[in-house]
Amino acid sequence: MPLAAGRSVDKISEELKSLSLRGPAGGSGRGGGILLDEDDKAVRFANVRKNDFKHLERVKGRLINILDGLELHTGVFSAAEQGRIVDCVNDFQEKGRKGQLRERTYSEPRKWMRGKGRVTIQFSSCYNYAMVSNGNPLGIIRDEKVDPIPPLLKQMIKRMVAWHVLPSSCIPNSCIVNIYDNDDCIPPHI
Repeated sequence: MPLAAGRSVDKISEELKSLSLRGPAGGSGRGGGILLDEDDKAVRFANVRKNDFKHLERVKGRLINILDGLELHTGVFSAAEQGRIVDCVNDFQEKGRKGQLRERTYSEPRKWMRGKGRVTIQFSSCYNYAMVSNGNPLGIIRDEKVDPIPPLLKQMIKRMVAWHVLPSSCIPNSCIVNIYDNDDCIPPHI
């Protein structure tokens, strides 16, 4: 069935397989990025899959879905786009190691204990993970300077809001990227 631009859904789907997030990893803020025309957006949005999870358990005598609210969205980013995102993160990790990012943007553990570490890249705000660091308590430190959210991540956020992965009432204004080695983790926390 042809669409407004005269292309079939199959043709657009084929074209989308080659779609990637373009531009330099850090982004210049000009051009590039996620560029889709209206037909392309409709096809991609239609192919995004949202899975809700359900597992009932008795809580105070009532059956409750303990996984209520847990969602898995698939198909939001193509394999090529995912590769571009990983390349961007790797570029920022390299910049951090070379001291090319603001001091609190990039951190990695001083003592790497197997299974308990990660590299952290913070954009737009700084979260203090230590109980006391330079007199700052645990939590968000508002006066620390960190790098802004890069254009590529802003484009990702815009797509996730437009495609209802994130609610439009709660658009992120900061981002923390954690990079783990094999077998590394942080324990579950809230």
